[in-house]
Amino acid sequence: MTVTTLHDKFVYELQQAYYIETELVDALGKMVESTSDEEISEGFETHQRETGDHARRLKTVFNAIGEEPEIRQCHMLDGLIEDREEFLDNAADDADLVDLYNVGAGMKVERLEVTTYEGLLTHADRLDLGNDVTDPLDDTLDEEKATLRELKGVAEGSKIQQLAGRLMG
Repeated sequence: MTVTTLHDKFVYELQQAYYIETELVDALGKMVESTSDEEISEGFETHQRETGDHARRLKTVFNAIGEEPEIRQCHMLDGLIEDREEFLDNAADDADLVDLYNVGAGMKVERLEVTTYEGLLTHADRLDLGNDVTDPLDDTLDEEKATLRELKGVAEGSKIQQLAGRLMG
């Protein structure tokens, strides 16, 4: 795809968002499995289900602009996933360390998603694409921001403080 217009750029970034959401369904499943804290694990599981909904919403956006849903690799997400795998390969067999890492990794991914949807909405507004495009993007952005707030709450909460305290000895 040659990108020559703002509409082309919107489609390009929409394809990346679709890639992000579809890849995250699997990545979140791995985070659920590797997180030992039940409450944190359940949060990742809930977001995994939401992420599937996000991918379905993006299909409606593709449809609204007359495009077929296609994925375009997002190297930023790939780097975050690769970094997590490398951490797990190098981390001591300590569930607390993995849980702390997973919370931080989740926050990084949510920031990527929030930025992605903010950019898509900015372009959709400039292109005057209408509510059938902006409403699903807005809904997803709101959910991504809510997930980021939840993860920040976990990161600042007593549970994480306890994990960090145990690790500091």
